[in-house]
Amino acid sequence: MNAFATGNGPVLGCFHAPSAAWFRASFSEPTRPQALGWPAIQGGQNTLILAPTGTGKTLAAFLAAIDRLMFDPVPPKDRRCRVA
Repeated sequence: MNAFATGNGPVLGCFHAPSAAWFRASFSEPTRPQALGWPAIQGGQNTLILAPTGTGKTLAAFLAAIDRLMFDPVPPKDRRCRVA
């Protein structure tokens, strides 16, 4: 188990419970790029993750985006974006 994600707890704590539960059920632990990237991504920071192919960079970005889309409150009408 990597030192950045002992028990999947600290790193997955930045996600809503259903997203964290899905990750725990699907993977044994976050990869190093995920463990290092998620706190910054979930904190709203621009984040660049450099790592070899197959280390979970895409999942790091998409899980954070899906978590926000599904569980963050809907913004006021004057702050929304409509795509047609």
